Amino acid sequence: MNQEKKTKSRSLVDSFRFAMEGLVHALRSHAHLRYLLILSAVLLPASQLLLVDRVGLMALIFSLGALIIVELLNVSIEAAVDLSCDAYHPLAKVAKDVAGAAVMVASAVVVFICALVFLESPRLTYFLGLNAAQPRPKPLHVALVGAALIAILVILGKVWGKTGTLWRGGAISGHAALAGYFLATISFKTGSPLVFGLALGLAFLVAQSRLEAGIHTLREVLLGIMVGLGVSAVMLHFLA
Repeated sequence: MNQEKKTKSRSLVDSFRFAMEGLVHALRSHAHLRYLLILSAVLLPASQLLLVDRVGLMALIFSLGALIIVELLNVSIEAAVDLSCDAYHPLAKVAKDVAGAAVMVASAVVVFICALVFLESPRLTYFLGLNAAQPRPKPLHVALVGAALIAILVILGKVWGKTGTLWRGGAISGHAALAGYFLATISFKTGSPLVFGLALGLAFLVAQSRLEAGIHTLREVLLGIMVGLGVSAVMLHFLA
C-alpha cells in the first residue's frame, strides 16, 4: 500500500513537472504568449488604478486566464499537426486555422470584457460625475494583484534570461521578489519600526537562503528584491 501511494505521489509530481516544462517551452518559443503575460501585467494594475470591483476583477482575471489557456492549446495543436504531417496537407491547415480562430474569438471576448469592466469602473464613473460617492481602494485586491504582477514579472524574467526553471534558479529570484514585496507592504501598513525590523530580518534570511543553497547569484537575488520593492511601490500608490 505504501509503495502504491509513493508511486501515485511521484506520478503527480512528474505530471506537474512536465506541465511546467510545457509552459516554459511555450513561453520561450511563442512570442504571443509572452505578449499575453505583458498584457496581463498592464491590465491588472490598471484595474486597481480604476478601482475595479470584485466582480469586475474576477471577470478580468478569468478572461485573461482563458485567453492564455486557449493560446496554450493552440501551441499544442500546432506541435501535434507538425509532428503528424511531413508535407502540406489541407486538413493540417484547417486544424491550425481553427485553432487560430479560437484564439481570435477569445481575444475578442477579452476586449469586450475589458471595455465593460474599465468603462464602468468606480473611479472612472466618479470622474465623469456618474457616481457621487468617492471610491476607495480595497487592500486585499491590491495585495493580490501585486502578488500576481510579481509572478508575471518573475516568469518573464526567467524566460527571457533562459536560465533555471520556473521554480528553481533563473534571472530573477522569485522568493527574494516576494520577500521585498512583503517587506515594503507590511512596513507601509503597520508604520511600526519594530515590525519593519522584523520584516527586514525575514527578507534578509530569505535572500541569504537562496545564496547559501546556490540556487541564485547575488545579482539575481538583488534583482528580485528590486522587483518586489518596485511592485510594492506601485501597488501601495493605489492605496495612498
